[in-house]
Amino acid sequence: MSKMKKRFKAINKLLDDMTTAKEKLIVNMYKKCFNDMYALLHKQYKQYQTDGILTFETMIKQNRLKKFETKMIQLLTMLNKNVGSTIYEHLRNVRLQSYYRSSWIIETMSKVKLGYHTVSTDVLEKSIEHNFTGLTLNQRLEKQRKEIILRLRETVTRGLHEGQSIQTMSRAVQKDMGVSAGKANRIVRTESHRLIESAKQESVEHANKSGVIMVKEWNSSEDERVRQKHKANHRILNGKKVFATEKFKQGSVEGDGPGMMGVASHDVNCRCYLSYEIERIEAKTHEELANLTYEEWIKKGYLYYDR
Repeated sequence: MSKMKKRFKAINKLLDDMTTAKEKLIVNMYKKCFNDMYALLHKQYKQYQTDGILTFETMIKQNRLKKFETKMIQLLTMLNKNVGSTIYEHLRNVRLQSYYRSSWIIETMSKVKLGYHTVSTDVLEKSIEHNFTGLTLNQRLEKQRKEIILRLRETVTRGLHEGQSIQTMSRAVQKDMGVSAGKANRIVRTESHRLIESAKQESVEHANKSGVIMVKEWNSSEDERVRQKHKANHRILNGKKVFATEKFKQGSVEGDGPGMMGVASHDVNCRCYLSYEIERIEAKTHEELANLTYEEWIKKGYLYYDR
C-alpha cells in the first residue's frame, strides 16, 4: 500500500471512530429519554392501576391520556432537538476535518502550493443539506419525530386496550425507541460517510485544477457485508481506478464515489472509501512542504483563512 493510500485510509479511520462515538452518544440520549418516559408511565400506573392493570377507560377519564401524551411529546421533542444539534455539530466537524486533512496530504505529498482556503459557512451548510433523499436534514429529523410520536401513541393505546402490565408496555415502548434510535444512527452513519468522501473529492478536484493530476480508487471493506446486489455491487467496484474528475459507473447509476452515487441502494450504510494517487504534476514544487505534519501545515499558514 502506498504512503498516500495509507494516509487517506487513516483519515477514514479517524473520522469513522468519531462517527461511532457519536452513534453511542445518540443511543444514550434515547436511553435517557426512555427512562424519563418510563418514570412518566410508572406514575400513571401507580396512581390509576387496579391489580397492576391500567385500562383505556380509566385513562380517558379527566383527560389523563391526553395529558400523558402531551408530556410524552414534550420529551420526544426535546430528544429530537438534542439529537439534531448533535448530528449537525458532528457533520460539520467531519466535513471540515476530511477536507482539511485531504488538502494537507495532497499539498505535502505533491509539494505544490495549492492555496487551499477554509470552508465558508454557506458552503458547509449547503453540503450538509444536500443528499439523495430530497429532504433537508431538519425535515428528515422532523419526519422521524412525527413517526415515533405516532408509533408510541399506538403502542400505549393498544397496551391500555389490552390491559397490559407496566412491564409489558414498557418493553414495547423501549422497542419503539430502539427502532427510532437505529434510524437516527443510520442518518449519522450515511451522512457522515457522504460528507467525508465528498470533502476528499472536493479537495482533489481543487488540486487537479491547480496542476496536480490525480486518480482515485474505490476501496471496499473486503468482508462478507460488502453489498453484492444487481443494482449495487461494490465487490465489482472494489479496486476500480478512474481519473479524479471522472465518474464511477454501474448500470444506469454513476457518481463520484462511495456515498456519492445518489441512490439509496448504493449510499445508505455504505462503508467503502476512496483513496487517491498522484498521476503527474504540472506545477512548480516546493521542497519545504514535503515533511510537514498536519499541525505544522496549519500553523505555518498553508491553509488560508477567509474573513
